[in-house]
Amino acid sequence: MIFLDSLVVFFEQLLYPHFSSFTTPEALISLGWFVLGIFVLIIEINMPGLFYCIALACGCFTASVLALLDYSLFSQCLVALGITTLAFASLRSYFGAPAQPTLPTNSEALINKHGIVVKTIETHTAGRVKINGEEWPALSANHTIILQKGTSVRIIGIKGNKVIVKTD
Repeated sequence: MIFLDSLVVFFEQLLYPHFSSFTTPEALISLGWFVLGIFVLIIEINMPGLFYCIALACGCFTASVLALLDYSLFSQCLVALGITTLAFASLRSYFGAPAQPTLPTNSEALINKHGIVVKTIETHTAGRVKINGEEWPALSANHTIILQKGTSVRIIGIKGNKVIVKTD
């Protein structure tokens, strides 16, 4: 029993001078921020893929450093919020779903395809063009040219439900 008491006294004398600076209010607040950051990281480990908690932990750790530097509690909270927001935006852009390339659909897929005029296209009157086995109403890109039946054309645009064509 005397041995244990002397061991406790020995460790107090050995360790207390090193840990006495941790009893200041700044150090205790800093420790609180740090413990909160660790707690939030533990939550993140249990709910992976959320990333809110990692961003919040970054803010807590930053506030912990500011507390050690004796900044006001308002400054600590403000910086923690800012760092959390910045970390969340960074993590979201880095780990977010990649943008899917947009594939042309419906009439947009017809642009740059080739077709054959099946009904004459007058200067300001729609004709018909056969593209990939389907007939589409068509207008000429150059309104001064009449495109006769059997002319090979290329689709250069869409206007409403009509394709805009020009000769190859």
